[in-house]
This record gives sequence, C-alpha cells and structure tokens, in this order.
Amino acid sequence: MLISKNKIQINDDIIEKFEKDNNLKLPESYKKFLLKYNGGETYKTEFGNITDIKYMYGINTNDIYDLSNNLKYEIPETLLEKYNLLNIADNVLGDHICIRINDPNDDSVWFKYHDSPTKPKKIADSFIEFIQKCKSEEIGHIRTIEERWEYVKKNGVEHKITPSIVKVWQKEIDRLSNLNQEEVIID
Repeated sequence: MLISKNKIQINDDIIEKFEKDNNLKLPESYKKFLLKYNGGETYKTEFGNITDIKYMYGINTNDIYDLSNNLKYEIPETLLEKYNLLNIADNVLGDHICIRINDPNDDSVWFKYHDSPTKPKKIADSFIEFIQKCKSEEIGHIRTIEERWEYVKKNGVEHKITPSIVKVWQKEIDRLSNLNQEEVIID
C-alpha cells in the first residue's frame, strides 16, 4: 500500500491518551502504523475486489479523518459496543474498514457497509496482512488544465465544461501535486 502520510506526527503518549479518553485498547500493529504514518490519503488503493480505500484515519488530525471525530459521530453500538471494531478507514462510498480492538491477540480487519444492517465481514486476519494485500497506484503524470481541455475537445464535449468544472480540475491538480506517496512498512 502506498500512502501520503499525515503531516501531523504523534507519539506513544498521544496514543495512550486517545485510548484512555475513549476507553479502548488499540492493537500493537495499528499503533506502529499510527506512530509512523498517523493515517493519510491512499490514492487509488484497493483491497482485492472487496473495496477501495480513500483515506486512513489518524489521531489529532483535526479534520474529518480524525479517529476522535469518527468516534463522536459513529453509532457506537454498531461497531464499538456490538462488534468491538474501530473504523480506521473509509472507501469513496463512505463504507467502513475496521480493526478489532480490546483484544491483544486479534488485530483482524473487517468491512462494514455504512448504509446496511448486515454484519461486518472479515477481510484480513491481521492488520499487517491487510496492508500487504492493499494495492495502490502511483500518482505519476497529473494532467494539466490544457491537457484536460484537449481531451474534452477531442471527444466533442467542450460545451459541457463550465468554470466550476475547471475549478474542480485545478483543485484535483493541486491536491495530487502535494501528495508524497510512500510504501507502508510496519516493523
């Protein structure tokens, strides 16, 4: 898996405070991931044919990908209380990738549809296995505004391109240009 790690660094004390504040115990493998990457964006990453992964949550990120914010807005009985799972990532549809918590011998990873009453489905026996099975695409060349215009002109749909679409293009170009991908390696 390739990740553009979170710019906010954390340490063991921050993880311990998070665990204490939320009355939970994170698996050691996931703690190592948080210490090294603290979550981050995973550009075009897939886990087999099961799901894509948009972003991995972190601690103290102060955005929508903060584990604390996730816990505030998540329905506790569906993941935490009922299944002993913590949502650690989402796909583009808002479905949840979760890790088993509060069990020192189990760091399995699970998938749960956000809009379905179905039970979570186990997708990996361990967090390390999950990371190893995730496949990411390198960003590579980012098409410029001009290249995108040429593409739509070639396809005869330039009349559908509005100034707001060009703004979206520019926002995507800026976001992708600022991502620094690295392979996730957990020692």
